[in-house]
Amino acid sequence: MRRAERRTVGPVLAGLALIAGACALPLRPVSTEPHVLREVPADVPDGRYRLGVGRFIDARPRADRERRRPPLRVQWYGLVRRGEIQTGDDSFRGPIDEGVRRDAMATLARSGAFSQVRAVDVGDADATRRAAADDLDLVLVATVEELVGIQHQDFAFSFILVGGIWNRFEEPIGLARVHYRVYDADGLVFENRIDTSHRSAVRTPAQAALDAVARTNERLAQQLFFRFVPEEERVRRTVPVRVVDGCGLGRARVEHLLGQASAVFEREAGVRLRADWVSSPGPARSNLEAALRAARADAPPTGGAVLWLVRLEPPNGDRRFGLSVPLGEQAVVVCEPGGDARIVTLAHEIAHLFGAVHVGDRSSVMHPVAEFDGRFFDPLNRRIVRAAWDRPFGSPLPESIRRELGSIYRAALRVSAALDPEEVNTLLNVVHGGS
Repeated sequence: MRRAERRTVGPVLAGLALIAGACALPLRPVSTEPHVLREVPADVPDGRYRLGVGRFIDARPRADRERRRPPLRVQWYGLVRRGEIQTGDDSFRGPIDEGVRRDAMATLARSGAFSQVRAVDVGDADATRRAAADDLDLVLVATVEELVGIQHQDFAFSFILVGGIWNRFEEPIGLARVHYRVYDADGLVFENRIDTSHRSAVRTPAQAALDAVARTNERLAQQLFFRFVPEEERVRRTVPVRVVDGCGLGRARVEHLLGQASAVFEREAGVRLRADWVSSPGPARSNLEAALRAARADAPPTGGAVLWLVRLEPPNGDRRFGLSVPLGEQAVVVCEPGGDARIVTLAHEIAHLFGAVHVGDRSSVMHPVAEFDGRFFDPLNRRIVRAAWDRPFGSPLPESIRRELGSIYRAALRVSAALDPEEVNTLLNVVHGGS
């Protein structure tokens, strides 16, 4: 009997220990440091507007400020905890308004839309007066109206089933809404309320919330870039992209997706992508390599590239959503089941055609896993894409581009252990005339 009692009590104690661990919320707050480096790129012309970033007001409702978790309930068979975990103020390190403001300053500086970005202690009432000063042209102020991370938890422990314990979490979702206002010397010149919902598969609810803030500020940066930078300064080149719609998305949707990817290249390198539409559903492909082989047989338009949008059948567990020919002319992007191709994946694969490489910075377009829907290149890939912005598609690389890219790749290998040497050496081989 004693041996039987030990077998019964042991699993129960183990289960209770699992309950205690599984149901506890992490108490360590998450840093609200900017998701990009606060640095105006050196190639930004001095004549662009000088921006002051004034006060950000935290106007979130009380319900967003209090951490919550579903209660532990007793059922006839055991214990359950089902419902939403939610972040609160104590989920973040430091004041929310200042964290969002610092991230906005870093993102706007990095965008290249402004020759200067710096903090100023002003609000709406005195923003116009401050913008009229000799050392500034514009002042941004904002109100943080929502910032919260949520995650659904489904936990159960059964006293009557052997191994009857499970604890499931859905992907956390970050929600952010910020109301931005920009003033010049004459008054309000820009106003927008940007609302973002961001799903972060490998993050916590607090990190998902900060991802949503980062995307909100990136969306602001893109809008201000196109609002305040003249087109003649934005576009140095237009690249035709022959799009084969193997996903059946339709012309309007394909042009929208490519247009969003084009906005990344226009801001980062002065390159505009123009869709040369081909309505061709085509057969599903068994894998990415087969899709890229088919795409390589497709001749690109003069001076341009080929982009195939494909569906893979049957599902084969491949977690990749794109493939391209490094410094080539063809790229393939997979549409998600029942959905679109992701804009960040479009930008990622097209960037490989300009020689971009994978990096460990998760906020970069060139991170190998699209866990954050970022629209900025990291500094290394920005240099690469800008060095190859005028590469002649369909013709050998000019010697000047070969030299510059070779220099960038070799320097990157010396200073960064995070790069894949095989990938970079493959590009060096292409640059030096290999196949």
